Amino acid sequence: MRENNTKLQEEVELMESIRDENIKLKEALKSRPPVKTTNGDRLVFNKHKNTIFSNFSLETPVKIYGQSFQTRKKAYQWACAVNNGDDATAEKISESTTPEEAKDLSREIRKSKEWDNKKVAVMRQIVKAAIRQNQNLHDELMTLRQDSVIEELRHK
Repeated sequence: MRENNTKLQEEVELMESIRDENIKLKEALKSRPPVKTTNGDRLVFNKHKNTIFSNFSLETPVKIYGQSFQTRKKAYQWACAVNNGDDATAEKISESTTPEEAKDLSREIRKSKEWDNKKVAVMRQIVKAAIRQNQNLHDELMTLRQDSVIEELRHK
């Protein structure tokens, strides 16, 4: 019971810190000139053209959870495996050489309903860590004045 309360408190604190950082970021963005897009207040990017924003980007490695990951995608898939109790797949993901390989390996993971409730918070943690650790990514984001940065998806 105590362990569950501790985990719940940690998640509440994480969500509060995310909220606070979002408020600070929005305030900082208000002072920037707007970037013209064809999609209103959203910057829509294609991961193959705007690589720095992509979770597959090798330009923005991230250190989180006591490990170094070449990409945000690899960190997310590793966290998914760990959070779902799949240590074997987590190890394979750690050893994978590309973010695409990490994503393919993650298909082996049996995902719990609990994961569905926390995966967005996990990705936020990873993205925020990457922004703090990669000055180029931070600077690119600070030149924007959009409320949202959205990846354009094209399914084959």
